[in-house]
Amino acid sequence: MTQSPESILSAIPGWDGASITELSGGLSNQTWLAEIGGRKAVLKIDEQPHIVVDHAVCGEKCVLRPCLYVCPANLYTLDAENEIQVDFEGCLECGTCFIACADDALTWHYPRAGHGVQYRFG
Repeated sequence: MTQSPESILSAIPGWDGASITELSGGLSNQTWLAEIGGRKAVLKIDEQPHIVVDHAVCGEKCVLRPCLYVCPANLYTLDAENEIQVDFEGCLECGTCFIACADDALTWHYPRAGHGVQYRFG
């Protein structure tokens, strides 16, 4: 699932309404500069997910579905088939979902180098 940079940033506290400038394009190199209130961040969306839901394990073992409630960016939803879906592009990389998933239905690792939200301007 691909979100717009605006929708990704709107889920991050303090970044809703940031001005966004595309730095480069293409399907595998989507990079934006976000600015708000003197703060800057780079957002680079990767085509390879760094969070994967094992729907078989989730469907068989998971009753509580904590990932729907613990993610601070609200990236987890249920689809029409009642399966968990994740919009990994807006991940804050905190690992809360991975820790909360006691049934080991998530594969989680940091995004590839240079991808994700990068707060590198101080």
